[in-house]
Amino acid sequence: MLQSNKSPDHKFLWILGVISLVGFFVRLHGSGSESITADEADTLFRIRSSESLSELLNVWVRGDGHPPFTHLLEYFWTKIFGLSESGVRFPFVLMGAGATWFAARIARLWFGTGAAIAVAAGVAFLQFPIMYSQLARPYSPGFFFSMMLVWYWSKWFFVDNTKKRYLVWFVVAGIGAAYSHYFSLLLAGLTGIAGVFFLRKETWKPYFIAGGAIIVLFLPYISIFLFQLGVGGVGGSGGWLGKPTPEFFGDHLWFVFDSSRPIIILAFVLSASTIIISRSRPNKFHALALYFWITPLLIGYLYSQKSPVLQNSTLLFSFPFLLMLLFAWIPPIEKWKNAFLIPAGFAIVLLGYVTIYKPFHLTDHFGRLKELVTSATKWQERFGAANVDIFYNVDIPYMIEYNYERIDKLPKNVLGTVNNGGKELLEFRSMVENSNANYFVYGWSTKYSPLETLAIIQEKFPYLVEKKCWFNSAVYCYSKLKEEGHKDEKEEINFQSENSFSPAESYSVTIDSAKTPTAIWSDGCGIFLIDTAFVKSNIANGSLVNYWVPQVSIPDYVELLDSTCIYSPLLKMNVGDILKNPDNEILFTARIKLIDSAAVCILVIEFQRDGKQLYWNGMESSNQVEAGETGFQNIYFGLRLPKDLRKSDMVNFVCYTNGKRVLIDYLDVKTLYGHNGIYGPRVNFK
Repeated sequence: MLQSNKSPDHKFLWILGVISLVGFFVRLHGSGSESITADEADTLFRIRSSESLSELLNVWVRGDGHPPFTHLLEYFWTKIFGLSESGVRFPFVLMGAGATWFAARIARLWFGTGAAIAVAAGVAFLQFPIMYSQLARPYSPGFFFSMMLVWYWSKWFFVDNTKKRYLVWFVVAGIGAAYSHYFSLLLAGLTGIAGVFFLRKETWKPYFIAGGAIIVLFLPYISIFLFQLGVGGVGGSGGWLGKPTPEFFGDHLWFVFDSSRPIIILAFVLSASTIIISRSRPNKFHALALYFWITPLLIGYLYSQKSPVLQNSTLLFSFPFLLMLLFAWIPPIEKWKNAFLIPAGFAIVLLGYVTIYKPFHLTDHFGRLKELVTSATKWQERFGAANVDIFYNVDIPYMIEYNYERIDKLPKNVLGTVNNGGKELLEFRSMVENSNANYFVYGWSTKYSPLETLAIIQEKFPYLVEKKCWFNSAVYCYSKLKEEGHKDEKEEINFQSENSFSPAESYSVTIDSAKTPTAIWSDGCGIFLIDTAFVKSNIANGSLVNYWVPQVSIPDYVELLDSTCIYSPLLKMNVGDILKNPDNEILFTARIKLIDSAAVCILVIEFQRDGKQLYWNGMESSNQVEAGETGFQNIYFGLRLPKDLRKSDMVNFVCYTNGKRVLIDYLDVKTLYGHNGIYGPRVNFK
């Protein structure tokens, strides 16, 4: 049993109550105004699409990849409190604050009041737990039940194992953790295993009965659990989440301490100094804190080498134990009154950071949806709804429908809500070409947005009225006619090189600085022709024998690619000469005419280091040009930069064909300023 100096006292509980209450209001602030996120909207879509609980569980939850607690909670909660952002998120905010209470009480029991106040401050005011306590997702429930589980487990083992109510609450928390998130289920299992090492003769039976009760109560869900486990990683085989690398460990520590050098230095200096001052040896509680923190991290990392599941969010449930490890040596405030200044100062710094210095906003970390709809409707009000066409690019239409419902407006002139690129670009191009509006709005959020999309829009709507960019989301308004304040494409370009194949013009190069080397295209192997509008050709023995040229004052030179020459001229440059930072975007354009109906033209961008290929990708003309198209048409290939490029790496641009005849009027390479911080801050090139 723990000694009496570890028992709760009213002074500590008042302090903890204040911290938990302030943490609650920090979470509550903005929960009703911040845009619903894609994952939250997806959950709402699933519960609204369910006609029964059976359908919700066996169809929608089964395909979600998470246990059902969040879906069940929202299924009943929204029937009573509605679908507003604040209404949907309130129970999750409440559980996040409750997790603060339980986490601090565990730290109080294990290490004393000084450590407990510091842990409470970290859980209440660091952005990591705030973020995942605001979201209407499985994280906050799993967090709450995980802390509740370890608290009652600790009370039963280390305070009074004769009180059956501790085991009853242990079972309740264990079931809650198991049905909330699979990493909180993992923590529940690790807690059960840890208990075996503290059992005595008289505690074996009640402990195994309690553990057995948790297992039995989870059995009704076991078939869905096994199905979800068999899917393999986030998004299944080939899903969007990649395998973690060793850098994940450092990146995770950076993330959980607000991605702030001063905060992380403060935390570790506070930890190191109190360890030195205390000179106490680690005990079983230090070992438990290490076990509860490091084991889920290592299991998640190793499991993710085969089926990627490890993310910062999945480590929320074990995060308080990292704080306990760091602050375990802070002296109890009842032994040394000045010790209160240590965790109190830490709490004030963290609270000031997220409320004054860098106010926390949920949608700084998630793609915005509400802002897409409100921006588009404002532009329609400004220019006339009939004069503005809109296209949204999101995962499911309900993400847009929800936000129109929230502002009590009906969608007007919304042409579509999903564009995954590839063949869908052809359909999108047709929408743009057939638009009778003078303005075109394009918004995207929380998914890949094909860079070719904006180039296609600018063929008919060349002037940018306004753009708004946020983390993993953006919305643009384009116009057919240039008015005051409108921008054209040139204002977005920081490098351009065009090859028009004209001997008189040589190579047309536009650069942003005299220091940038002139771009030189290699010589092509194709036949150069003069053709301004149309080429008639007759083939004899595989050769072009005649072509017709209208009488024009300025001839236009084109290159013919066929089976004897499948590659266009190539542009090869250093990455650092055309790309100024990792947020720049590349747009490779070719104006082509497919002479043969089976002809395919492919734009390729390749990165090399020391003569070896790092990465390459391409875009087929069939994704943007209709089969049988006989006129000249632009095809585009846009690319955001792969990670870890160096300025000294080489980038190559080339167009090649499948051996069928293709005419190329010109090739053009641009680098655009792009979307700053699209997926968060990126380090500049080395």
